[in-house]
Amino acid sequence: MPQNNALFELKKTLYELLQRSEKVIFVGVGNEFRMDDGAGIKLVRELMKDKNIQQKKNILFFDVGLSLLNTLPTILSEKPNAIILVDSVKLIPSSPECEKTTHPFLFFSLSNSKQEQILKFSSSTHHLSSEFIKNYVAYLSPKTHIFLLGIPFERLEPTEELTLSPAVDTLVKKLATFIKEILLDQNHFKRKA
Repeated sequence: MPQNNALFELKKTLYELLQRSEKVIFVGVGNEFRMDDGAGIKLVRELMKDKNIQQKKNILFFDVGLSLLNTLPTILSEKPNAIILVDSVKLIPSSPECEKTTHPFLFFSLSNSKQEQILKFSSSTHHLSSEFIKNYVAYLSPKTHIFLLGIPFERLEPTEELTLSPAVDTLVKKLATFIKEILLDQNHFKRKA
């Protein structure tokens, strides 16, 4: 079932990175004044609030909004092993993946994806292509692996503050809880001294 595949991939990837004590950076991307386009920002802010996660030296967070390209050099200066971009996405309706997708989010490696795989979705309102981001990171930091945690949006109306549609808000809260549990699981987490 696709939903389980996305959850399984997210869980497996996070555990593998944490077991190796690699530095992981979560990056919230989006426009918080366009409803569900702020889903990535809200998820990263939820994770940032947890005091126990803040104590982990190899887990960092960036809330970049619409400034991903301007912030990437600063993010890469932290020398991460992995960057997880958290952003709202829209599946391209003509793709076979869109027709058979029943899962509420996407998670996959941009670093290992081919261009045609990346083109099966688009970011909501951002004008940077995922292919460009993949190539930019590979050029500046070839050892950094980049992932996308994509949250499908429902509504993009302008708002005065970060407001998500009810379904997307529920998904963000569930994902935040799920990721927190993984990040705080002491049986799988090895912290560098």
